[in-house]
Amino acid sequence: MGAVFGPKKLASRPRKKISRDSIKDILPDISANSEEK
Repeated sequence: MGAVFGPKKLASRPRKKISRDSIKDILPDISANSEEK
């Protein structure tokens, strides 16, 4: 279910909203690193 929920949500929602929500939800570590840089 996780694999299907990830890509399906990305295609359903816009790219800008997914970039922030998806990254924070899927890769919280990367989100913090990107913001710090």
